[in-house]
Amino acid sequence: MRIALLTLALLFLIPEGLVIGFPFWSKPASADVIIVLGANVDARGPKPFYRARLDEAVRLYEAGYAPVIITTGGQGPTEPISEGIAGRDYLIARGVPPEAIVAETSSTSTLENLIHARRIMAERGDATAIIVSNRFHLFRAMLLARFAEVEASYAGVFVGEYWPEEIVGHLREVPAIYFNALRGLWRLYDAG
Repeated sequence: MRIALLTLALLFLIPEGLVIGFPFWSKPASADVIIVLGANVDARGPKPFYRARLDEAVRLYEAGYAPVIITTGGQGPTEPISEGIAGRDYLIARGVPPEAIVAETSSTSTLENLIHARRIMAERGDATAIIVSNRFHLFRAMLLARFAEVEASYAGVFVGEYWPEEIVGHLREVPAIYFNALRGLWRLYDAG
């Protein structure tokens, strides 16, 4: 029984350590584009987590890290507009020129965000990206970016006034990592 509990603890704690640590040793590098992973929007526009990601993209853009920002995300069942369009509109309101923004509007998951962003990058002739998300999400985003063959560095945000949601985000990442791994294995099995 102890061995089973220890194994379960390690299966959670090791990936959780990577989820916590990755944002601190991963830094953004100059790239062709900045990819902002989508998050919830409402009638007023991006909600706080997505807004923080977009604000980080503006900071990186203004600092000269990349000349183009790709906003990602389709329209969820409770969202009045796609995350990609809401993100684009927010960036324009923040002063980013419309010609420096590409909105991806059909994805429904982080993996799809990255696959569609990679397609946009290929069409534009771009090779490298900075992926922006919440810190708790960066490690899984990195794993999915590798799966999607997006060459990237990473920038993470922490939304302090929503710290309970940040903690929940950290805790749900480990099951999400395992789910994504199983989904990837299933796709490989199904394709073979």
